[in-house]
Amino acid sequence: MTTTRSAHRRSTRTPWPLSAGGRTLTRLAFALVYVALIVSRVLPSGRTTANRELVDRAGLIKWGSSHLAFLSRAYPPLPTAIASVAGTTFVLALVGALGAGIVLESIAFRLAMRGFPLWAVLLLTAAVGANPAFARIVSGDLTLFLTIGFLVLALDGFMRFAYRGHTHGGFQAGLSVGMATLCNPTAALCAVGFAAAAPLIARHRFATERAAGRATAGVLLFPTVAGIAGWIFLCWRFAGAPIQWLRNVAPSLGFPGGAGVSAESAIDHVTRAAAATPLFLLALIFLVAARNTAAAVGSCLPMLCVALALWLGLPFTTGATAVVLTIVGLFTLPGRPSRLVVAAGCIFAVAGVALTASAILLGA
Repeated sequence: MTTTRSAHRRSTRTPWPLSAGGRTLTRLAFALVYVALIVSRVLPSGRTTANRELVDRAGLIKWGSSHLAFLSRAYPPLPTAIASVAGTTFVLALVGALGAGIVLESIAFRLAMRGFPLWAVLLLTAAVGANPAFARIVSGDLTLFLTIGFLVLALDGFMRFAYRGHTHGGFQAGLSVGMATLCNPTAALCAVGFAAAAPLIARHRFATERAAGRATAGVLLFPTVAGIAGWIFLCWRFAGAPIQWLRNVAPSLGFPGGAGVSAESAIDHVTRAAAATPLFLLALIFLVAARNTAAAVGSCLPMLCVALALWLGLPFTTGATAVVLTIVGLFTLPGRPSRLVVAAGCIFAVAGVALTASAILLGA
């Protein structure tokens, strides 16, 4: 009995801190790298237009005022509220750096728990952390960074719910994608994608329970619907413009250039993003080789949602799509990896960073 327990402890031991204090210190260590780069002006903070526009928008907020006409111009509300407190683009960059520490530590923790050695955990996490596109988003576009951060949490919860049956993962996915929608309307399409897949998941996980599909879809979709409906009501009630906020953030909404041209542009966008993320393609290969068709299709769900959003005219950059696909690839690498999986993953991680860096240098 004692021998069995000791063997179980050894088998579950990870090279990553498990205590709350250890994980917090690790998050700060990751964040300090970005703080140092921002302070030394290696990463842009005040020279970017995205955070500057966010600060200007935050100036419209009149805390404590009974006149709320500014609401139609205050979307996205969550980043705008943060910017109203932060006040400057430099502080917004520091907030992004702290958030990056949380995201990177979460990725590293997941990889360590799945059995990757410490050196591989750090190298694979660098596929995101050392990605120039991710670094630029962290320091220069808090709105887009928060969108990615919440989508990462949503994807993590959705995959744990779909492939491991963790019920709390479904709640995490629904709440996280709802928060992401308060940062970028494109996230609403991800919520729709999760809800569309819910009946299939429920049929597999809860075959004996009636209406499990509708209940699962409701858990995944309700926070997003509630957030959007609430914001529309507030804008209608206090600003008299229920959907003007959507026109402000997506001026080309409604198939820009026509449905056919928009479809071609959206397909080209996701194709380029996937080509720049070899780690995502490697994870798909492993899933197909393992005949895990459901997981392979689920991993492609973000691509489909982003393509649909772009087709409709909603905003999302190629760099952000590539970052999300890289994280999806990391989440779907096989657990308890063999030496081949570890080696291939690290090689493809380095290749992905190199591809992104070269694309940025060439102005692509």
